[in-house]
Amino acid sequence: YPTFWFDLCCIPRGEATDQLKMLPINVMSCRRFLLLLGPTFPKRLWCAWELFTIFAFSSQEQVLDRIVLYQLKGEDCDTSLKDLCNFDVLAARCFDPNHEARLLRVICALGTDRF
Repeated sequence: YPTFWFDLCCIPRGEATDQLKMLPINVMSCRRFLLLLGPTFPKRLWCAWELFTIFAFSSQEQVLDRIVLYQLKGEDCDTSLKDLCNFDVLAARCFDPNHEARLLRVICALGTDRF
């Protein structure tokens, strides 16, 4: 089991498509999920997918035990928590439009209300 898995560092850029298929397994293998909440987190579709994975396969009690939220400091971060609470999955984006299209297909099939 990973003791510390940091998606930005653990997914090589050239292999992102293959590695991202394993993302739910990696997320669920971790005992804790550190959510570094900054101004871009609520706008990034992959971040939403990681959180959805935890919520989909864990009880509410387990989720509250696993997620450690750390709100980043700075003037751009002041509204991050409010933005996360008002999250709109259809307004979130990926850098790669192909990843975005694939994720949105799955998300729409599951139901956007689950996000």
